[in-house]
Amino acid sequence: MYGAPADDPQETLRRLQHEKSEVAGMLQILTSKLHDAQEENFDLHASMATFESETRYASEKNEREMQNRLTALESKLVFMKSELQSAERTKLRAIKEVDELQQKQRVENKRREAERRLMATKRRKQGSFLASRQSTMMSQQLSQQVVRPPHVQVVETAVQTELKLSEKTGESADNGLKEENARLVSYLLTGTSRDLLTLLNGTVSVATDDTKPNPEEDRTQPPQGCHSATPSQFLQGSSGNSLNDSMQQSPGGMLFSQSVFSQLAGRASTQAHASLLSAALETNVTKTMLATDRAKELYDVVGRMLAGNVSAVALAPVLIKYLAAPTDLEVSMLCSVLRVMYAVMHHSAYFQHFLLVASSSSEGASSSAADFEGSANSMVHPRIALLGLRLTSLDDYLSAQTEYKSVVQSDLLQLSAADFTSEQRQLRAKLMSALCRVIKNNLKESSVVKDGLCVLCFWVDLGLSHRPVLAPDVKPLLAANVIPAILLAPKCLPAVKAQALGLLSHLLRIPQVFAEVEAEAKKSLLFNRCAKMLANEETIPPNEAGNMRKLQHQFVKLLLSIITSFPSVGIRFVLESTQGLPSDSDGHRSVIYYLAQLLHQETFDARTTGGESCVTRQLLNDQLRVDLIQGSFTLLGLLSRYVDLHIELGGDDHVHTFLAVLFFLSNLGNDSIAATARSLVAMMNLPRH
Repeated sequence: MYGAPADDPQETLRRLQHEKSEVAGMLQILTSKLHDAQEENFDLHASMATFESETRYASEKNEREMQNRLTALESKLVFMKSELQSAERTKLRAIKEVDELQQKQRVENKRREAERRLMATKRRKQGSFLASRQSTMMSQQLSQQVVRPPHVQVVETAVQTELKLSEKTGESADNGLKEENARLVSYLLTGTSRDLLTLLNGTVSVATDDTKPNPEEDRTQPPQGCHSATPSQFLQGSSGNSLNDSMQQSPGGMLFSQSVFSQLAGRASTQAHASLLSAALETNVTKTMLATDRAKELYDVVGRMLAGNVSAVALAPVLIKYLAAPTDLEVSMLCSVLRVMYAVMHHSAYFQHFLLVASSSSEGASSSAADFEGSANSMVHPRIALLGLRLTSLDDYLSAQTEYKSVVQSDLLQLSAADFTSEQRQLRAKLMSALCRVIKNNLKESSVVKDGLCVLCFWVDLGLSHRPVLAPDVKPLLAANVIPAILLAPKCLPAVKAQALGLLSHLLRIPQVFAEVEAEAKKSLLFNRCAKMLANEETIPPNEAGNMRKLQHQFVKLLLSIITSFPSVGIRFVLESTQGLPSDSDGHRSVIYYLAQLLHQETFDARTTGGESCVTRQLLNDQLRVDLIQGSFTLLGLLSRYVDLHIELGGDDHVHTFLAVLFFLSNLGNDSIAATARSLVAMMNLPRH
């Protein structure tokens, strides 16, 4: 009741209000400071964004400018490089011209030295350089039937190849050999072909575009590019005129500044040019020396043949030396050698007997028995007669058979033992190997390949005509892989490839050859490459279209001969060998697909223009195309029984295209083609299981 007096509420309220106002003021101050800080933060963010955008824009602008400058510099660099290359070419051309002018005197000195060497060679080889005059005298002596001039003994042959005549035959056999040799030499010298004169002259044709043999020229005409001049005259002309012509190409009287660099480069270019000229000159000298030496040996052998001392078999070592020369001769001379060999094979029974291997009686009996039984490995089908040697007339065939039988009957018993000697076998193998070597080394020269294939075809055909008594030795031919090399050569002509396929079809008729061809075909995919030729989609010139169809027809006939000769394994071999590698995109396709593509290409124009159009009449009038279509249908008919055509054709679009081809050909005027087409249409429409 008597305590301290209580505070005045009014005073307390005022004090609290005062504190509240102070707190509110402080809060307002803090709030304003917060707003100021937020505004500053916003301004900073805006400034940063502006700075970033300006920086990015400036960097992009600089980058574009640098890119434009870089592009301009690159284009300028390319232009400067092209200008530099042009300047270098101009400089090299100028250096070359200056070098030619500076070294003209040196080249003239080298030419004079070469001429002096050739004159010395001419004096040493004077007898061989007169081969043209001696061959002319020989032909005159043959026409007048006078005694042969005495021959000069030259280099001995490496293998003795003369056929030893039996003493029992006496003078009649000697006269018969003389007459045969005289007829052979007379044909080689005075016939339509003068290749023997070319070889006796020992000339080497100049390797120019004008003298290159035409692959389509007549084989009976003398080869172009063979000159009647002696080898010394040829070399003198090649060493003198060709160099003078090359010197005349550079303009005279032009003066250039001689710097140290140009002088050094000029000396190096001069040395290289002189080495090339000397190498070409040495090559021409080597070829001429080889041709001259072979001409001398050939002349000696021909003289001994006319005397009756040796038979035409003595020409074999000389032919081997021509074909197996360390440096290949000119194309025209190689063609002459091959044509001479072809003529000797045709007109000399002794040479024919030398080319073949005599079989024993047991081998002949076994082979004939195997042919009679018609086993799967036999090359001759018992119901199909495939003739071997083809002659132009019946009189030629009878005369050839009579002449050959007389030689075989008189000499087979005497020469059967000698035929198996190592010398005879080695000589035959060398001749075959040299022939294959020349063909493989000259795949770009169609004339050499065609003449070589003619010789090989006749050699194989000769053995097929006289089986089982005589047979050809084709092991060197198979080991050399000549046929695959020709067929797989990219620049080989279709006509030459067709000729190679013909040789392969002949070889497949020899026993035990099919197994080797089958093994080789799996390694090289030879038949797959040939099957792709059936569906060739490349643009072919009109003059080569016929040869391409001949090649396709020859391959179709080859497959047909394999199937008919080997009924058990032939179809399987044809289907498997024409497929590619499993990793290839088209490795699963067999010859059936390519045959269908071939028929589609051959009939496309006729199908699109109508049934009675001019194109259809042209198709029916072209016997080669009709034979190609008929052969393809025959092969398809044989293979279609063992495969599913829908799977082999590969897709519904190809099946419909093939059916369109079949419907078109079923209404064609050719009865055999129409019948085959209707049978295939019926087979295609059969329900599939």
